Amino acid sequence: MATTIEALWAAWEQPGLEHLRLRVDGGGARADSVIIALDDDGRPFRARFAIETDAGWRVRHARIELLGDSARALDLHADGLGRWTDAVTGAAQPLDGSTRCRSGGCPRSRRALRWPSRSPT
Repeated sequence: MATTIEALWAAWEQPGLEHLRLRVDGGGARADSVIIALDDDGRPFRARFAIETDAGWRVRHARIELLGDSARALDLHADGLGRWTDAVTGAAQPLDGSTRCRSGGCPRSRRALRWPSRSPT
């Protein structure tokens, strides 16, 4: 049976909001989120991300998009063992060893996009 959790919170250290939707079932999890916050230089930004994991919570796909005039996207596939490729070109990415990722909109971080994390949290 799938479980869906939705959360909305404000950043602790500076202005910012995030809305997260997390869906978990026997095959893994999918998180998608929208972030409105300030970057490290105090400029406002908007971003969204989607992360899909396998049943062991290893990231298999991650897409992060900065929205606005200078829109950019990072779309990656992972093998669950720490090897990453660009989802569009298939080119290897220099993220070897990382099995998890963090976005800075979460209340544990203030950075705009902190990517990747080699820690288990």
